[in-house]
Amino acid sequence: MKKDQPTFTLRQAGIICERLLKDYEDKIREEYEQILNTKLAEQYESFVKFTHDQIMRRYGTRPTSYVS
Repeated sequence: MKKDQPTFTLRQAGIICERLLKDYEDKIREEYEQILNTKLAEQYESFVKFTHDQIMRRYGTRPTSYVS
């Protein structure tokens, strides 16, 4: 073993690994949340379009009055 080669104790290596895993987990969680939010937004847009199409199909283009 060389004198200038750093050595770590088992505890230090464990702490380093824990930090790396935590950072990686945070990154994956952030990517997952972004993908999930994108998919939910797409699903919502599809739902709105479907609902609009169903309303137009049922009522046509005549204006709807909410005042009697």
